[in-house]
Amino acid sequence: MTVFAKTFSNRRAKEDRLPALFWVSVYALVVLVAFAFLLLADFGQLTWLLLPGSSVFIWHLYLVSRRAERGQRGIEIVGAGVLALAAPASYWVAGGTSVALAWALWGISWLQSAALQSSWYTNAFLNGDLKLAGLSLNAFGDPPAALPTIVSI
Repeated sequence: MTVFAKTFSNRRAKEDRLPALFWVSVYALVVLVAFAFLLLADFGQLTWLLLPGSSVFIWHLYLVSRRAERGQRGIEIVGAGVLALAAPASYWVAGGTSVALAWALWGISWLQSAALQSSWYTNAFLNGDLKLAGLSLNAFGDPPAALPTIVSI
């Protein structure tokens, strides 16, 4: 998908569009078949996880089209939250029935990932690597506004 998005924003050659479209189609077919099997297996609650996952993925593709996807602390932390959706998904597929526990697992997983990322940027900042810390502070390209946040961590 990323290569496909890059071909539309002239970051990749237009000749790459057809192969990228082929692989997007293959992956889409695999996702649709897997999704159908999940619905047939009575795991319909997993469809709620599509909302945040697809929203963040669309945001990522938007950032790719604007050449702004790299080193963005905000998107990395939000992306960690989307990856942490594997916790409630796994819990539900394994037979768990508590909605509150599933979302608590998600929150704990997300906080752990976000804390690791924040400590990495904080260490970069404290060690004087202002380029690394400053360029990656938030997803909207305003590092000075985010400096108080990282200092307070």
